[in-house]
Amino acid sequence: MRYSVNQASVTELYEQLTSCTYIPPLESRVSLKQYSEKIHCNAVRFEYWDHDNILSGLCAMYTNYNNEPFGYITNVGIRDLLQGKGIATQLLAKALKYAKDKGLYFVDLEVFHTNTRAIALYKKFGFYDYKQNDDRIFMRLDILKYKPETGLSMKHNNNE
Repeated sequence: MRYSVNQASVTELYEQLTSCTYIPPLESRVSLKQYSEKIHCNAVRFEYWDHDNILSGLCAMYTNYNNEPFGYITNVGIRDLLQGKGIATQLLAKALKYAKDKGLYFVDLEVFHTNTRAIALYKKFGFYDYKQNDDRIFMRLDILKYKPETGLSMKHNNNE
């Protein structure tokens, strides 16, 4: 078992995306083949490989360094049999430490209202809701307040 950054091939990313249960199903929203290629080419990928050297966990983040540097987490997925073992927590912590080290101001993501496990994970790291629509919550973490050594963010205050 090991963690890596940007080591997976497009094929390994595709296999990872097809092996996870997303709420709602990812393939109902995007072409998994095209999405695998896009992540491979454009995202920083934090990867978990199981004892059989199979990509079994992924946290993919796009970064933008224009004006206000920020990140956007486009995917967090763990193979079904490995869920609940803290792998997503470790991958997200690695992504947020990377964001802090690179000087990003904030990291955004969106999550479906029905994905309560993911929402709880993001809130544990200090992500807060900044917008909602009928089916999604848009969340943000102010990286300047994030403490990588603890994996926690200082409380968000809307008045700041």
